[in-house]
Amino acid sequence: MKLRRVLQAVLIVVALVATASAAFAASVEIKVRTMLREKPTSTARIVDRLPAGKKVPMLGQTDDGNWVHVRAGGHDGL
Repeated sequence: MKLRRVLQAVLIVVALVATASAAFAASVEIKVRTMLREKPTSTARIVDRLPAGKKVPMLGQTDDGNWVHVRAGGHDGL
């Protein structure tokens, strides 16, 4: 019975964290026409082209801050 309560509490915490993460997700606005790439290199495969002015959710960024991971049009890329 005690294990069941602990599992319920863990599930509630996980749900709250997931909800909070979605609520605070940052978005970025594309300033110039941009190629969305599969990996953070200029030679990586292009998965989509984004027009200037498009707002997309930011999923993360590289450690050096030069590439931003976004989701657009059903594609994830940098």
